[in-house]
Amino acid sequence: MARAEPRLALIVWCLCAAAQACAAGQPNQAIEAAEQALRAGKIGDAIADLEPAARSGDPTAQYRLASLYLSGAARGEDAKAFQWMSAAARHGHVKAAFHLGQMYLAGRGTTADAEAAKTWLTKAAAAGNDDARQLLANFPTATLSKGIVVAATSAQPQPAGQLSQVPLDAKAVLEAASRGRIDVLNRWIAARGSLETRDEDGTTALGRAAVAGQTTAVSELLKAGADKNARNNAGASPLMLAAAKGHAPAVAALLTAGAASAQTSATGETALAYALKGCHAEAALRLIASGGAQIGIPADGVAPLTIAASRCSGSVVAALVAAGADVNAKDKDGRTALWVAAERGNVDAVTALRAAKANERIGDAGNRTPLLIALERRHLEAAKALLGPGLEVDGATQSGNTALMLASSAGDSGLVTALLASHAGLDVRNAQGNTALMMAAREGQAEVVRVLLAAGADRSLRNKKRETAAEIATASNHAELAELLR
Repeated sequence: MARAEPRLALIVWCLCAAAQACAAGQPNQAIEAAEQALRAGKIGDAIADLEPAARSGDPTAQYRLASLYLSGAARGEDAKAFQWMSAAARHGHVKAAFHLGQMYLAGRGTTADAEAAKTWLTKAAAAGNDDARQLLANFPTATLSKGIVVAATSAQPQPAGQLSQVPLDAKAVLEAASRGRIDVLNRWIAARGSLETRDEDGTTALGRAAVAGQTTAVSELLKAGADKNARNNAGASPLMLAAAKGHAPAVAALLTAGAASAQTSATGETALAYALKGCHAEAALRLIASGGAQIGIPADGVAPLTIAASRCSGSVVAALVAAGADVNAKDKDGRTALWVAAERGNVDAVTALRAAKANERIGDAGNRTPLLIALERRHLEAAKALLGPGLEVDGATQSGNTALMLASSAGDSGLVTALLASHAGLDVRNAQGNTALMMAAREGQAEVVRVLLAAGADRSLRNKKRETAAEIATASNHAELAELLR
């Protein structure tokens, strides 16, 4: 009975695959919408269309989503590709089973596992996948032990997932590029095989090596004459793919070979924009230093400096400024790089931008300055980094809250003291008639209340509800503070 279980499991799996094939003719709105988005170069929209269907168990959506992550077009992780490829394969998707076997073999998104690879390749082959049959025909007799594949004919261990014999065809070359198999690539080059062969996502061997960070493979393919600017279906070049993953040595090799750093993807993003969105500092710095990166041209309507300001290091921000980036450039909502850095609480970027003389008075469409947005988000260290001679401290949000009010509510007595030293209005009221003292009282900020009282805050003032600071403290269950305010 135990011997029948594997065969029964295989029959059940193949029946699932057959059911999937029968249902393939039914319209799938999510897949159609994703395909339209991809044709338009809108990768983010395609992912948004596919994810709900993938989560609901649609194997085709799961497979397509995995393929996007696997190609690098979605700037995701190999782990996400493995997650969705596994789900699709377990739902009976035949191509997913084949690719899952390859992922186990190569150790992409998971630990290399020759036995698991063979299991999934066998399932795919049993369901009629010729690629799986061909790969199995060249599969070594091997066992897995502690991450090392040991061939039965040799006492010498080989790296996990490495085959003793690799079939010399286009698919093998693409996989070899991802895995950095220089021996296979050199055999292909010597046989004058096409260097522009592509996978189903339109990515060449050079692109596959770049996205995997296989720098030696990148160099060998470039030396052999591979197209350094070949773009895949998403319009991503090898340089963009390497930059998106932060593979700085691969980026350097491509730049040295003359790859076009100003090239844009289908979504209008440059290699620099990809590096900055992932906050890959070394890759970004190499692109900036190359002199060819588009520093001032917005990517997705957002300047590279603004992208960097969100969470990248001050060194990247400083490098962009030194390369000529406009520190006061605004996006469509009137936000500067300094505003974004303050809103995200990126103290390092705030410091770098202040050193570059960025204008701290420029607010967004709602008139919130960098200082106000930092305090509104309670990024107190970023707010302190903004303080300095000439800083506007009496601006207010649309609800009338000043920097002093927001700092008082947050309970930072040092920041409150600094704002008072900069002549912040002590008894200014917001739209509800509340003062900084009242806001501190509501939050129970006793130390701030003492600082404000010492500065001469008027405890007798009433808000629009006719409440004094003491009454607000009482209503908020801060009895001791209420006594201090009476």
